[in-house]
Amino acid sequence: MSIEYESELFRWGLLWRQENKLDGKTEYLIYRKSGSEPLLFKTRNQAREYKKLNYSYVNDYKAEPHGWKPVQVVKVKVSYLVWE
Repeated sequence: MSIEYESELFRWGLLWRQENKLDGKTEYLIYRKSGSEPLLFKTRNQAREYKKLNYSYVNDYKAEPHGWKPVQVVKVKVSYLVWE
């Protein structure tokens, strides 16, 4: 017998943003260095501190050709479905 149920929770992530003439507008969640999963935090404050320590240089690359925008802290809904 299989039982299905769905669950969801909320975490905080970092959104990479850039807009330039070559690539247009680009936005995506920042992933861990391993590249296997998004970088998520339990609290907004943790995400803001990580952003401050690791992405403060982004403001230096606002002009073309980079077009980088400040990294944004966003609320992420994590959903998953479980089969037993």
